Amino acid sequence: MTEELASTRVLKSDIESSLAKMERGMIEAEHQRDSLREEIECMTTELESQVQSKQDVEEQLVGMQEKMASVMSAEAEMHTQQLSETEAEKSKLREEIERMTTELESQVKSKQDVEKQLVGMQEKMASVMNAEAEMHTQQLSETEAEKGKLKEEIEAKDATIKSLKHETDVTLPQAIDSIRAAKEACESRVTELESEIATLGGDKGDIAVALSNAETKVTALTEELA
Repeated sequence: MTEELASTRVLKSDIESSLAKMERGMIEAEHQRDSLREEIECMTTELESQVQSKQDVEEQLVGMQEKMASVMSAEAEMHTQQLSETEAEKSKLREEIERMTTELESQVKSKQDVEKQLVGMQEKMASVMNAEAEMHTQQLSETEAEKGKLKEEIEAKDATIKSLKHETDVTLPQAIDSIRAAKEACESRVTELESEIATLGGDKGDIAVALSNAETKVTALTEELA
């Protein structure tokens, strides 16, 4: 009976040790599952951030294109208005020349005086036309400079979009494939861990019954020895 009691106590100790080991395994499995889920969430957040960055750059490019279209439209309207004002000024000068010519011819008998006044009016008209040409040249230069600046900005945005497009077309699909593979592996591992946990939970009940039976037997043997 002593040997049987000792054997039963050893069996009880082994069962308790096995039960503790199984509980540690269950805790470790749950930790692994939580860690894998956190990793999947982190990778998903990073992917969403990269996609949002591409959308922001595309919106900036659209804004730059709209700005350039607005500048060119304003330039066209300004040129049209300036041409209209210049034509009105020319018409006014012509009318003034004709009026003064008529008055001079009627009031001044000296052909030389009339010719001098006509030359002065012609020089004035030439000066106005030269000023108009210089103004147009300056405005065209400023407009070309603005166009060049906008073109450089658009080219820079285009380069950024090409870089992001390359990243989207090449890097992101690879990242997505990696994430999907990792997700599938994680889900498979989680399924395995849940299966193991379920199995361990069933074994734990059987072990508890065996442990209770062993304790009853030990108690009975102890009473007999007493």
